[in-house]
Amino acid sequence: MKANGYVTLPDLDSPERQLLYAEMETWQDRFLRKTAQSQWRSWFSWPPDPLRQWSRQWEYPYAFAGLSTLKSGARLLDAGSGLTFFPYYCDAKGLRVTCLDAEPRYGPAYEETNRALGGSVAFVEGPLEAIPLPDASFDAVTCISVLEHTASWQACLPELARILHVGGVLVLTVDVNWGGHEGINPDDLPEMHLRLLEEFVDLLPPRLVPTRGLLTTGLLTTGYFRRHDARRLPWVDPLRDDRLIRRIVRALRGRSPPFEPLALAGFHLEKRG
Repeated sequence: MKANGYVTLPDLDSPERQLLYAEMETWQDRFLRKTAQSQWRSWFSWPPDPLRQWSRQWEYPYAFAGLSTLKSGARLLDAGSGLTFFPYYCDAKGLRVTCLDAEPRYGPAYEETNRALGGSVAFVEGPLEAIPLPDASFDAVTCISVLEHTASWQACLPELARILHVGGVLVLTVDVNWGGHEGINPDDLPEMHLRLLEEFVDLLPPRLVPTRGLLTTGLLTTGYFRRHDARRLPWVDPLRDDRLIRRIVRALRGRSPPFEPLALAGFHLEKRG
């Protein structure tokens, strides 16, 4: 919880993370009781209980900890949001939340969820590479494991900076593909950090592993959870996960292995003046 860069297994034992996780777990269960059975769709980007997944159990507490300095009424954009409990959790904490996603079907889903919860979360359709929102229109942005799924993470970074005012907070997490076949690989991460520092300053000390050749022992990875707690992997049930099916098809075509070893990295940053 106290570094910019790779997430380690001991980070799960942080007292701050554990307290936030426990509160969020209760909140997510309440959210699911009111919404999931009627509103969760098979095309949603995550299962209905993402907080219990391998990476999100750390990402959501990390993201909210990065918003702790915001005052009630501050404007938050959840970029590449999908639809989860998290923006509604932030809404209940007094933030003015807007969610952005390139999938237009989320618009009606957010309207339905707002009605079910009495929430006021806004939704905007658009890509991260060209966010359809004004300059300096937010106090904070969260972008949780989204950049690795875009056509160009390099094109997204200036847009995330543009919509923040000076002094605004960016909380960014990414999956790091240790196999290096697609998405963001370990050699990309130092470059990403350098590009971020063109527009931002680190709010936490950096913890970056420079090359994929270093051992991943101690990192929070999908490999660890495949061995020790496979229930936390979102592709455990292949009939409910189109991504696994696509990976298997790619493997059969000789394009990439069906299972990619993923690590996780996170950044808390403040926009430069």
